[in-house]
Amino acid sequence: MFGQVVEGTMHLNAWGKIARDEWFKTAAIRRYAALHPDENAAASLGAIVRAFKAAVARHINDIRNSPGAPIWQRNYYEHVIRNERALTAIRQYILNNPLQWHTGRYYPHRSGDDSGQEAP
Repeated sequence: MFGQVVEGTMHLNAWGKIARDEWFKTAAIRRYAALHPDENAAASLGAIVRAFKAAVARHINDIRNSPGAPIWQRNYYEHVIRNERALTAIRQYILNNPLQWHTGRYYPHRSGDDSGQEAP
């Protein structure tokens, strides 16, 4: 919905740019949040993600004239980052994830298996 992955690179469409822009506004408009949390960040990750998703959905649905239409999958995966090594690994996963998109279950032209199991 937010663009296309082409040769391992995410190319955002207009809705993807809305999501990107809302994410980078997070720390400015949600004083309880920090993109790189520190001791001053007070809100839960769930509150931050809910506010972000609501802003993106509202903006996209305003453009599509489809108030209340679902934009996001129902949940998200959250993980406690305990040290710098874990943070580096997660950042690397995020950067490399588009390279695996063609194997994912939500990719319309899927060419692989993302179940963690070897294909038969």
